[in-house]
Amino acid sequence: VPTGWAQPVLTIANLAGFRGAEAKTQQVKAILERYCVLPSSPGKEAWSGVKTWSLYGTCVGQQSVGLSSSYHSKHLEGLGIAPFSKGVDGFINEATVLGQDLFGRFTVNQAMDIWTGYRQKWDEMAISAFLGIFSSFFAWQLDAVPVQVGYRAGLKALVVGNLYDPACSYTWSNHMRESLPDSVMIVWQGVGHCLSQGGDYPGSGMKPCLDLLARYWRTGELPVDGFTCRVEKPVPLGNWNVETQETI
Repeated sequence: VPTGWAQPVLTIANLAGFRGAEAKTQQVKAILERYCVLPSSPGKEAWSGVKTWSLYGTCVGQQSVGLSSSYHSKHLEGLGIAPFSKGVDGFINEATVLGQDLFGRFTVNQAMDIWTGYRQKWDEMAISAFLGIFSSFFAWQLDAVPVQVGYRAGLKALVVGNLYDPACSYTWSNHMRESLPDSVMIVWQGVGHCLSQGGDYPGSGMKPCLDLLARYWRTGELPVDGFTCRVEKPVPLGNWNVETQETI
């Protein structure tokens, strides 16, 4: 059952030391073992799952090497292929797209100036993502083939905007709606990234939007432009004084 933002709040409380030194240590360890471990890959035992943070004292993870972990998938069983699936291979997808637009447009000095400015403005988490993407497309070897941009009529698209999306600004959703004049936009008032069943925390009010989205995929029928799914209760934040990662 989705629990809203209870787990992020608990994570922050642990990192801040509100729950004691041991909880802080275990939380840091959990984060390092999530992001600073090489991907698991069958047949690659020499490096599969290596915890770089503890073995080498540096953080090298899936996004650093552009390769996601493989895992057994029941959906692939009996198809005559290896029954393994994996994620999106770090920042390779972003580098593939951005590399088509930006490769060759920066000298080394220009790239370092951009990096320096970004570092002065943002914290470590944002810097890591920036470096993972920027370094990849800076080294992209294909000539850029920029996509033609501009307003595009005749596309009956459904645009979804989350009012409080920590990763993708609601402003971006509005820009997409503007660039696709024949599209329709629906809005969820809640807090979270993307619109999916997994983010439907208690009182989120998301279900009408989920239903409209499912109908669109089935039939292509567009809802009323500007339809808003309204939150029913405040965002669940949990009680970090008594909860643990296991109880959330």
